[in-house]
Amino acid sequence: MAEVNTGKTIIVHPFLKYYGGAEAMLSVLAHSVFPESDIFTFAYDKAVLDQLGIVESRVKSPFRDTMWSKYYREMSLFYPSLIESELWEGYDNIISLSYAYVHGLISQPDQFHTSFILTPMRLLWLGEEDRFWANKYPVMRHFYQKVLSQQRLWDAAAANRPDQLVAISEEVQSRIKSFWGRDSQVIYPPVDVEFFRPKEQVKKKDYFITHARLVRHKRIDLMIQACIALKKKLIIIGEGPLFPELQELAGKSEYITFSGFLTDPDKRFLIQQAKGYLFASNEDFGISPVEAISAGTPVLAYRKGGALETVQAGVSGMFFDNQTIESITEGIVRFEKAIDAGKFSSKMSETTEKFSSKHFIASVQKLFTSTSKGL
Repeated sequence: MAEVNTGKTIIVHPFLKYYGGAEAMLSVLAHSVFPESDIFTFAYDKAVLDQLGIVESRVKSPFRDTMWSKYYREMSLFYPSLIESELWEGYDNIISLSYAYVHGLISQPDQFHTSFILTPMRLLWLGEEDRFWANKYPVMRHFYQKVLSQQRLWDAAAANRPDQLVAISEEVQSRIKSFWGRDSQVIYPPVDVEFFRPKEQVKKKDYFITHARLVRHKRIDLMIQACIALKKKLIIIGEGPLFPELQELAGKSEYITFSGFLTDPDKRFLIQQAKGYLFASNEDFGISPVEAISAGTPVLAYRKGGALETVQAGVSGMFFDNQTIESITEGIVRFEKAIDAGKFSSKMSETTEKFSSKHFIASVQKLFTSTSKGL
Protein backbone atom coordinates (compact mmCIF):
# COMPACT_ATOMS: atom_id res chain seq x y z
CA MET A 1 0.00 0.00 0.00
CA ALA A 2 1.28 3.46 -0.85
CA GLU A 3 1.70 5.96 1.93
CA VAL A 4 -0.19 9.25 1.92
CA ASN A 5 2.01 12.29 1.29
CA THR A 6 0.24 15.36 2.67
CA GLY A 7 3.20 17.23 4.13
CA LYS A 8 4.27 17.01 7.74
CA THR A 9 1.61 15.28 9.85
CA ILE A 10 0.79 14.90 13.53
CA ILE A 11 -1.75 12.43 14.92
CA VAL A 12 -3.51 13.58 18.10
CA HIS A 13 -4.99 11.00 20.51
CA PRO A 14 -6.45 11.79 23.97
CA PHE A 15 -4.76 9.15 26.13
CA LEU A 16 -2.56 6.12 25.53
CA LYS A 17 -3.19 4.47 28.88
CA TYR A 18 -4.88 1.25 27.69
CA TYR A 19 -4.89 -0.73 24.48
CA GLY A 20 -8.27 -0.96 22.76
CA GLY A 21 -10.02 -0.20 19.48
CA ALA A 22 -9.01 3.49 19.41
CA GLU A 23 -5.38 2.57 19.96
CA ALA A 24 -5.53 -0.14 17.26
CA MET A 25 -6.81 2.52 14.86
CA LEU A 26 -3.93 4.82 15.84
CA SER A 27 -1.47 2.00 15.22
CA VAL A 28 -2.71 1.44 11.65
CA LEU A 29 -2.62 5.17 10.87
CA ALA A 30 0.81 5.63 12.45
CA HIS A 31 2.43 2.62 10.77
CA SER A 32 0.61 2.03 7.48
CA VAL A 33 -0.67 5.44 6.35
CA PHE A 34 1.44 8.14 8.05
CA PRO A 35 4.65 6.35 9.15
CA GLU A 36 6.60 9.61 9.42
CA SER A 37 4.02 11.39 11.57
CA ASP A 38 4.52 12.65 15.09
CA ILE A 39 2.02 11.69 17.78
CA PHE A 40 0.49 13.84 20.53
CA THR A 41 -1.33 12.57 23.61
CA PHE A 42 -2.03 14.06 27.03
CA ALA A 43 -0.63 11.05 28.90
CA TYR A 44 0.61 7.56 28.14
CA ASP A 45 1.97 4.36 29.59
CA LYS A 46 5.22 3.12 28.12
CA ALA A 47 3.77 -0.40 28.03
CA VAL A 48 1.00 0.78 25.69
CA LEU A 49 3.52 2.40 23.36
CA ASP A 50 5.36 -0.92 23.29
CA GLN A 51 2.11 -2.70 22.35
CA LEU A 52 1.63 -0.17 19.56
CA GLY A 53 5.20 -0.50 18.36
CA ILE A 54 5.69 3.26 18.70
CA VAL A 55 9.02 4.60 19.96
CA GLU A 56 8.75 7.10 22.79
CA SER A 57 10.79 9.73 20.94
CA ARG A 58 7.97 10.00 18.40
CA VAL A 59 5.45 11.10 21.06
CA LYS A 60 4.77 14.63 22.31
CA SER A 61 2.94 14.77 25.66
CA PRO A 62 2.56 17.26 28.53
CA PHE A 63 2.30 14.55 31.22
CA ARG A 64 4.17 11.72 29.45
CA ASP A 65 4.59 8.52 31.49
CA THR A 66 5.10 10.35 34.78
CA MET A 67 3.44 10.53 38.17
CA TRP A 68 0.97 13.09 36.80
CA SER A 69 -0.24 10.68 34.12
CA LYS A 70 -1.52 8.32 36.82
CA TYR A 71 -4.16 10.94 37.69
CA TYR A 72 -5.22 11.71 34.13
CA ARG A 73 -8.92 11.06 34.87
CA GLU A 74 -8.93 13.53 37.75
CA MET A 75 -7.53 16.30 35.56
CA SER A 76 -10.49 16.42 33.15
CA LEU A 77 -11.28 19.98 34.25
CA PHE A 78 -8.12 21.20 32.50
CA TYR A 79 -8.19 19.39 29.16
CA PRO A 80 -10.17 21.98 27.16
CA SER A 81 -7.63 24.66 28.08
CA LEU A 82 -4.70 22.31 27.54
CA ILE A 83 -5.72 21.28 24.02
CA GLU A 84 -6.47 24.90 23.08
CA SER A 85 -3.07 26.05 24.32
CA GLU A 86 -1.08 23.58 22.23
CA LEU A 87 0.70 25.03 19.21
CA TRP A 88 0.97 22.94 16.06
CA GLU A 89 3.69 24.89 14.29
CA GLY A 90 5.38 23.15 11.39
CA TYR A 91 2.55 20.74 10.63
CA ASP A 92 0.61 20.80 7.39
CA ASN A 93 -1.83 18.09 8.34
CA ILE A 94 -3.41 17.44 11.76
CA ILE A 95 -5.35 14.25 12.40
CA SER A 96 -7.21 13.83 15.67
CA LEU A 97 -8.74 10.59 16.93
CA SER A 98 -11.31 11.88 19.37
CA TYR A 99 -13.57 10.41 22.00
CA ALA A 100 -12.76 13.37 24.23
CA TYR A 101 -11.35 16.89 23.90
CA VAL A 102 -8.75 16.62 21.11
CA HIS A 103 -11.13 17.55 18.27
CA GLY A 104 -11.17 20.99 19.96
CA LEU A 105 -7.57 21.83 19.10
CA ILE A 106 -7.03 25.17 17.36
CA SER A 107 -5.28 24.91 14.01
CA GLN A 108 -3.98 27.65 11.75
CA PRO A 109 -5.65 28.68 8.46
CA ASP A 110 -2.92 27.00 6.40
CA GLN A 111 -3.30 23.69 8.27
CA PHE A 112 -5.89 21.00 7.53
CA HIS A 113 -7.49 19.29 10.52
CA THR A 114 -9.31 16.00 10.02
CA SER A 115 -10.98 14.57 13.11
CA PHE A 116 -11.90 10.89 13.28
CA ILE A 117 -14.71 10.81 15.84
CA LEU A 118 -14.94 7.60 17.84
CA THR A 119 -17.93 9.17 19.58
CA PRO A 120 -18.98 12.54 20.93
CA MET A 121 -17.86 12.26 24.53
CA ARG A 122 -20.06 9.68 26.27
CA LEU A 123 -19.75 11.41 29.63
CA LEU A 124 -21.18 14.64 28.22
CA TRP A 125 -23.79 13.46 25.74
CA LEU A 126 -24.91 9.89 26.48
CA GLY A 127 -26.15 10.20 30.06
CA GLU A 128 -23.19 8.44 31.63
CA GLU A 129 -22.41 10.96 34.34
CA ASP A 130 -22.65 8.18 36.92
CA ARG A 131 -19.42 6.75 35.50
CA PHE A 132 -17.52 9.94 36.31
CA TRP A 133 -15.00 9.52 39.12
CA ALA A 134 -16.28 12.58 41.06
CA ASN A 135 -19.76 11.05 41.31
CA LYS A 136 -18.41 8.76 44.04
CA TYR A 137 -17.91 11.72 46.37
CA PRO A 138 -21.06 13.64 47.44
CA VAL A 139 -19.06 16.77 48.26
CA MET A 140 -17.75 16.85 44.67
CA ARG A 141 -20.89 15.76 42.80
CA HIS A 142 -22.67 19.11 42.56
CA PHE A 143 -19.53 20.99 41.57
CA TYR A 144 -18.66 18.56 38.78
CA GLN A 145 -22.19 18.51 37.43
CA LYS A 146 -21.64 22.22 36.75
CA VAL A 147 -18.25 21.45 35.20
CA LEU A 148 -19.80 18.87 32.90
CA SER A 149 -22.50 21.33 31.87
CA GLN A 150 -19.85 23.91 30.96
CA GLN A 151 -17.80 21.33 29.11
CA ARG A 152 -20.87 20.32 27.10
CA LEU A 153 -21.10 23.89 25.80
CA TRP A 154 -17.38 23.92 25.07
CA ASP A 155 -17.56 20.57 23.30
CA ALA A 156 -20.36 21.65 20.96
CA ALA A 157 -18.43 24.80 20.00
CA ALA A 158 -15.16 22.88 19.61
CA ALA A 159 -16.81 20.42 17.21
CA ASN A 160 -16.94 23.20 14.60
CA ARG A 161 -13.16 23.56 14.51
CA PRO A 162 -12.05 20.55 12.42
CA ASP A 163 -12.10 21.02 8.65
CA GLN A 164 -13.72 17.63 8.20
CA LEU A 165 -15.24 15.00 10.48
CA VAL A 166 -15.05 11.25 9.94
CA ALA A 167 -17.36 8.99 11.98
CA ILE A 168 -16.38 5.40 12.76
CA SER A 169 -19.96 4.16 12.26
CA GLU A 170 -23.40 5.29 11.17
CA GLU A 171 -24.33 5.28 14.87
CA VAL A 172 -21.59 7.84 15.59
CA GLN A 173 -22.51 9.80 12.45
CA SER A 174 -26.04 10.12 13.84
CA ARG A 175 -24.72 11.33 17.21
CA ILE A 176 -22.50 13.92 15.50
CA LYS A 177 -25.50 15.29 13.63
CA SER A 178 -27.75 15.23 16.69
CA PHE A 179 -25.35 16.68 19.29
CA TRP A 180 -23.12 18.90 17.15
CA GLY A 181 -25.25 19.65 14.09
CA ARG A 182 -22.45 18.71 11.68
CA ASP A 183 -22.27 16.36 8.73
CA SER A 184 -19.63 13.65 8.57
CA GLN A 185 -18.63 10.70 6.46
CA VAL A 186 -18.25 7.13 7.70
CA ILE A 187 -15.03 5.12 7.60
CA TYR A 188 -15.23 1.97 9.68
CA PRO A 189 -12.27 1.33 12.00
CA PRO A 190 -9.72 -1.36 11.09
CA VAL A 191 -10.22 -4.94 12.24
CA ASP A 192 -7.72 -7.71 11.50
CA VAL A 193 -10.44 -9.94 10.05
CA GLU A 194 -7.98 -12.14 8.17
CA PHE A 195 -6.23 -13.07 11.42
CA PHE A 196 -9.46 -14.40 12.95
CA ARG A 197 -10.69 -16.36 9.91
CA PRO A 198 -10.23 -20.12 10.34
CA LYS A 199 -7.84 -21.71 7.88
CA GLU A 200 -9.69 -25.02 8.21
CA GLN A 201 -12.99 -26.24 9.61
CA VAL A 202 -13.26 -25.76 13.38
CA LYS A 203 -15.11 -28.13 15.67
CA LYS A 204 -17.34 -26.07 17.97
CA LYS A 205 -17.44 -26.68 21.72
CA ASP A 206 -20.26 -26.24 24.22
CA TYR A 207 -19.57 -22.77 25.59
CA PHE A 208 -20.36 -19.12 24.93
CA ILE A 209 -17.71 -16.45 24.98
CA THR A 210 -17.30 -12.70 25.35
CA HIS A 211 -14.28 -10.40 25.21
CA ALA A 212 -14.20 -6.92 26.72
CA ARG A 213 -12.48 -4.58 29.10
CA LEU A 214 -14.26 -5.22 32.38
CA VAL A 215 -16.03 -1.89 32.85
CA ARG A 216 -19.63 -1.03 33.72
CA HIS A 217 -21.16 -0.27 30.33
CA LYS A 218 -20.08 -3.63 28.85
CA ARG A 219 -22.77 -5.27 31.06
CA ILE A 220 -20.77 -8.42 31.70
CA ASP A 221 -22.75 -8.70 34.95
CA LEU A 222 -25.98 -9.37 33.06
CA MET A 223 -24.37 -12.06 30.91
CA ILE A 224 -22.96 -13.79 33.98
CA GLN A 225 -26.33 -13.89 35.72
CA ALA A 226 -28.13 -15.07 32.59
CA CYS A 227 -25.67 -17.90 31.96
CA ILE A 228 -25.75 -19.05 35.58
CA ALA A 229 -29.58 -19.07 35.50
CA LEU A 230 -29.54 -21.15 32.30
CA LYS A 231 -26.60 -23.33 33.40
CA LYS A 232 -24.64 -22.38 30.29
CA LYS A 233 -20.86 -22.08 30.18
CA LEU A 234 -19.45 -18.60 29.57
CA ILE A 235 -15.77 -17.73 29.10
CA ILE A 236 -14.95 -14.07 29.76
CA ILE A 237 -11.74 -12.77 28.16
CA GLY A 238 -10.35 -9.49 29.45
CA GLU A 239 -9.22 -7.44 32.41
CA GLY A 240 -10.45 -4.23 34.00
CA PRO A 241 -11.49 -2.43 37.19
CA LEU A 242 -14.67 -4.50 37.66
CA PHE A 243 -12.83 -7.82 37.76
CA PRO A 244 -13.13 -8.33 41.56
CA GLU A 245 -16.81 -7.33 41.54
CA LEU A 246 -17.65 -9.63 38.63
CA GLN A 247 -15.70 -12.48 40.17
CA GLU A 248 -17.69 -12.06 43.37
CA LEU A 249 -20.94 -12.00 41.36
CA ALA A 250 -20.01 -15.27 39.66
CA GLY A 251 -19.06 -16.81 42.98
CA LYS A 252 -17.84 -20.36 42.55
CA SER A 253 -20.16 -21.12 39.67
CA GLU A 254 -18.88 -23.91 37.45
CA TYR A 255 -20.44 -22.14 34.46
CA ILE A 256 -18.33 -18.94 34.52
CA THR A 257 -14.63 -18.82 33.60
CA PHE A 258 -12.47 -15.69 33.68
CA SER A 259 -9.47 -16.08 31.37
CA GLY A 260 -7.95 -12.66 32.07
CA PHE A 261 -5.62 -11.25 29.43
CA LEU A 262 -4.84 -13.57 26.52
CA THR A 263 -2.46 -13.26 23.62
CA ASP A 264 -4.16 -12.74 20.25
CA PRO A 265 -3.55 -16.36 19.10
CA ASP A 266 -5.04 -17.73 22.34
CA LYS A 267 -8.01 -15.38 22.07
CA ARG A 268 -8.58 -16.40 18.46
CA PHE A 269 -8.47 -20.11 19.40
CA LEU A 270 -11.17 -19.73 22.07
CA ILE A 271 -13.41 -17.52 19.91
CA GLN A 272 -13.18 -19.89 16.94
CA GLN A 273 -14.21 -22.88 19.06
CA ALA A 274 -17.07 -21.14 20.90
CA LYS A 275 -20.58 -21.96 19.74
CA GLY A 276 -21.69 -18.34 20.22
CA TYR A 277 -20.48 -14.87 21.17
CA LEU A 278 -22.43 -12.68 23.64
CA PHE A 279 -22.38 -8.88 23.34
CA ALA A 280 -24.48 -6.79 25.72
CA SER A 281 -23.18 -3.23 25.41
CA ASN A 282 -24.33 -0.20 23.43
CA GLU A 283 -21.13 0.47 21.50
CA ASP A 284 -20.00 3.20 19.15
CA PHE A 285 -18.90 0.48 16.73
CA GLY A 286 -17.79 -2.68 18.52
CA ILE A 287 -14.72 -4.47 17.19
CA SER A 288 -15.16 -7.71 19.14
CA PRO A 289 -18.36 -8.86 17.34
CA VAL A 290 -16.55 -8.36 14.01
CA GLU A 291 -13.68 -10.49 15.28
CA ALA A 292 -16.13 -13.20 16.36
CA ILE A 293 -18.00 -13.23 13.04
CA SER A 294 -14.66 -13.34 11.19
CA ALA A 295 -13.83 -16.38 13.31
CA GLY A 296 -17.04 -18.07 12.16
CA THR A 297 -18.79 -17.65 15.52
CA PRO A 298 -22.31 -16.15 15.48
CA VAL A 299 -23.13 -13.23 17.78
CA LEU A 300 -26.05 -12.54 20.12
CA ALA A 301 -26.02 -8.75 20.51
CA TYR A 302 -27.96 -5.96 22.19
CA ARG A 303 -30.14 -4.37 19.53
CA LYS A 304 -28.58 -0.92 19.70
CA GLY A 305 -25.50 1.02 18.61
CA GLY A 306 -22.81 -0.23 16.28
CA ALA A 307 -23.87 -3.88 16.50
CA LEU A 308 -26.76 -3.05 14.16
CA GLU A 309 -24.14 -2.36 11.46
CA THR A 310 -21.91 -5.39 12.03
CA VAL A 311 -24.29 -8.25 12.94
CA GLN A 312 -26.64 -9.48 10.19
CA ALA A 313 -29.73 -11.13 11.67
CA GLY A 314 -30.09 -14.71 10.45
CA VAL A 315 -26.68 -14.63 8.76
CA SER A 316 -24.10 -13.90 11.45
CA GLY A 317 -26.22 -13.58 14.57
CA MET A 318 -29.36 -12.27 16.25
CA PHE A 319 -30.45 -9.67 18.81
CA PHE A 320 -32.07 -9.16 22.19
CA ASP A 321 -33.96 -5.97 22.98
CA ASN A 322 -33.19 -4.86 26.55
CA GLN A 323 -30.18 -4.71 28.85
CA THR A 324 -31.83 -6.95 31.44
CA ILE A 325 -31.15 -10.45 32.71
CA GLU A 326 -34.57 -11.56 31.45
CA SER A 327 -34.02 -10.26 27.91
CA ILE A 328 -30.54 -11.80 27.65
CA THR A 329 -31.78 -15.11 29.08
CA GLU A 330 -34.60 -15.28 26.56
CA GLY A 331 -32.17 -14.28 23.81
CA ILE A 332 -29.68 -17.03 24.71
CA VAL A 333 -32.46 -19.65 24.55
CA ARG A 334 -33.46 -18.49 21.05
CA PHE A 335 -29.83 -18.13 20.02
CA GLU A 336 -28.88 -21.65 21.06
CA LYS A 337 -31.85 -23.15 19.24
CA ALA A 338 -30.86 -21.28 16.07
CA ILE A 339 -27.25 -22.48 16.41
CA ASP A 340 -28.32 -26.10 16.90
CA ALA A 341 -30.62 -25.85 13.88
CA GLY A 342 -27.79 -24.53 11.69
CA LYS A 343 -29.58 -21.23 11.01
CA PHE A 344 -26.43 -19.12 10.58
CA SER A 345 -24.34 -18.95 7.41
CA SER A 346 -21.19 -21.02 7.15
CA LYS A 347 -19.78 -18.10 5.13
CA MET A 348 -20.48 -15.43 7.75
CA SER A 349 -16.80 -14.51 7.92
CA GLU A 350 -17.07 -13.08 4.40
CA THR A 351 -19.49 -10.40 5.66
CA THR A 352 -16.72 -8.64 7.60
CA GLU A 353 -14.48 -7.68 4.68
CA LYS A 354 -15.70 -4.06 4.69
CA PHE A 355 -14.36 -3.76 8.26
CA SER A 356 -10.88 -5.04 7.37
CA SER A 357 -7.65 -3.13 7.94
CA LYS A 358 -7.03 -3.27 4.20
CA HIS A 359 -10.37 -1.56 3.50
CA PHE A 360 -9.71 1.06 6.22
CA ILE A 361 -6.28 1.95 4.79
CA ALA A 362 -7.67 2.26 1.27
CA SER A 363 -10.54 4.47 2.50
CA VAL A 364 -8.18 6.78 4.42
CA GLN A 365 -5.83 7.03 1.46
CA LYS A 366 -8.75 7.96 -0.78
CA LEU A 367 -9.95 10.53 1.75
CA PHE A 368 -6.60 12.30 1.98
CA THR A 369 -5.88 12.06 -1.73
CA SER A 370 -9.14 13.87 -2.48
CA THR A 371 -8.49 16.34 0.34
CA SER A 372 -5.02 17.23 -0.91
CA LYS A 373 -6.38 17.81 -4.42
CA GLY A 374 -8.96 20.20 -3.00
CA LEU A 375 -6.46 22.31 -1.08
